Amino acid sequence: MYFSENIKLLRKRKNRTQDVVASELGFSRSTLNSYENGSVVNPTVEALIGFSNYYKISIDTMLRIDMNKLSDLKLRELELGYDDYVRGSKLRVLATTVDSRNRENIELVPVRAKAGYTAGYNDPEYIRTLPTFSVTIFIA
Repeated sequence: MYFSENIKLLRKRKNRTQDVVASELGFSRSTLNSYENGSVVNPTVEALIGFSNYYKISIDTMLRIDMNKLSDLKLRELELGYDDYVRGSKLRVLATTVDSRNRENIELVPVRAKAGYTAGYNDPEYIRTLPTFSVTIFIA
């Protein structure tokens, strides 16, 4: 578990003192110090939620990922809300369209639209502009 190291790293990246962070989270400075130094082995759920909301990083990431080993770019992405560790870096949500009877359409990406598809594959407005067709499958 990397919680104590991670909250210390995140605090330092924000250039905040323990006094400031503790005050903003509703802790005493000594309580925050205990969390950062690992004296508190099992933080309360309320504390985990508080730190997660404060740093805008998932609890799972704060507990399971050693952020000291991440590049500066990856840390900045985490701080901006791009938490691939929870969402999965290979996970993609794809938009789809349906016809008037609620059957899924197959979107056709013509060659001329191919270049823009990689940027717009998850944008429902873009998907809506693509030509669609459906296939009926008969199983005998």
